[in-house]
Amino acid sequence: MIEYSDAEAQPQNEQKVNDVKKCDTRKKRKEITNNISKQLNQVLEAEEEYRDAIPYSFVNRIETAEETIELLVDTINSLTEAY
Repeated sequence: MIEYSDAEAQPQNEQKVNDVKKCDTRKKRKEITNNISKQLNQVLEAEEEYRDAIPYSFVNRIETAEETIELLVDTINSLTEAY
């Protein structure tokens, strides 16, 4: 495919080095975990809205949503505590 696009392939080693440099300082790692936490909070809010919209007669769905919410909260707390 590269032959047809006239683009040069980035060597895999160079790409791995770039990925490592994204996390090479504590500040960068903290920023990444903060971004992940923000995204997880958005997922958490959406899951809470989903749970609140479930009719009471669907007890199994409510329980599943509550378990998911609990796991998301635990995950967010763990990330926050890590950095």
